[in-house]
Amino acid sequence: MNKKLFLCLFLLSLILISTFVTNADDNDDNIYEEEEDLTTNRDVKQRGLVRENVSAKQIINNHSKYFKNVDIKNFEQGNTLVYITPWNSKGYDVATKWAKKFSHVSPVWHQVKFENNKVVIEGDHNIDKKWMEKVKENSGQKSKILPRFSFEGQQWGSKESLQRFIDPKLIDSLVSTVKKNNYDGLVIEGIVHVNRQLRDPFLISLSEKLHSIGKEIILVIYPFRQKGQETGFGPKDFELLSNHIDGISLMTYDFGPSGGMNAPKIWVEDNLKFLLPKGANENSKKIFMGIPFYGYKIGENDQSDAIVGSEFISILKQNKSKKLKFDQNTHEHIFTYKNKKNQQVSITYPSLLFIEDRIQLAIKYKVSISIWEIGQGLDYFMDLF
Repeated sequence: MNKKLFLCLFLLSLILISTFVTNADDNDDNIYEEEEDLTTNRDVKQRGLVRENVSAKQIINNHSKYFKNVDIKNFEQGNTLVYITPWNSKGYDVATKWAKKFSHVSPVWHQVKFENNKVVIEGDHNIDKKWMEKVKENSGQKSKILPRFSFEGQQWGSKESLQRFIDPKLIDSLVSTVKKNNYDGLVIEGIVHVNRQLRDPFLISLSEKLHSIGKEIILVIYPFRQKGQETGFGPKDFELLSNHIDGISLMTYDFGPSGGMNAPKIWVEDNLKFLLPKGANENSKKIFMGIPFYGYKIGENDQSDAIVGSEFISILKQNKSKKLKFDQNTHEHIFTYKNKKNQQVSITYPSLLFIEDRIQLAIKYKVSISIWEIGQGLDYFMDLF
């Protein structure tokens, strides 16, 4: 055989073998190479990224790459509510880029305070009308904008403040703010622990007023940390109020930050079972199960601190050779390293498998999803929704 031809065939065979081995080996950190173009023809599932075996290098090389068709919605069974905070501008960009994936968008804009025996609604300075228009435009007018109204301040626990829940002026003020700013409704937080005899009639009256003008209301509730713990909202509350309000936002995160657990899968499922003791029903979709886009760093200076996507990537870049460990009990990935002070530090931050596992829970119980908050995540997370 011609020597040149033989040499060419030999080199070609080496290339083919190399390619096969690279794609077959889950532990090869060089499987995926970062490209200049941040969009890709394959989503994270097609790229083989949703898995237990994950290395720092794989996340570094892939986190900023997302499927080019940002309009495709993969979670179609329920609604998707996303929170945005004014102090994290990335969230505003995510909401406009992937607008068609989100049924409800909730910027954290308003505070409801009780001061000097008066109710004050603050936060108008946060309102961004142009951004609201962009979200509407990019979603084909389908995304509903429901800013969060958070009841804040110690005075809300006073006897005088509680009387405001039977005063129609509070409801009128909230409805007026929604109408004035052309919101699609509101998300209300901070009242779940108010006495049910005051809270429930207030929520029912508020929802009736909002519904009469084509607006929606979603109530934020807290999960239990231990079975039997009183949270202010149980299955009977859901059964009653789900016939009046448009949804409840269940904050299934922050389970045990100091122990390196943010949202253990079994705990999230237990909370869904608690609210749906007879299983899924016609109102299950009104439960917005919380998925965090942030994590926790444990062990640095003997404390636990919240960590967002950009900080997580920065730490991974300083520890490229390390791999993450998947905890089979919590279904969370853990990254462990030593900092400059030689302290052992562990990070629990959402991985693609972490998110996919919880999406599958939402599908199993026929509930919707809420995300806190989209500016804290990584771009390739969006492929899953």
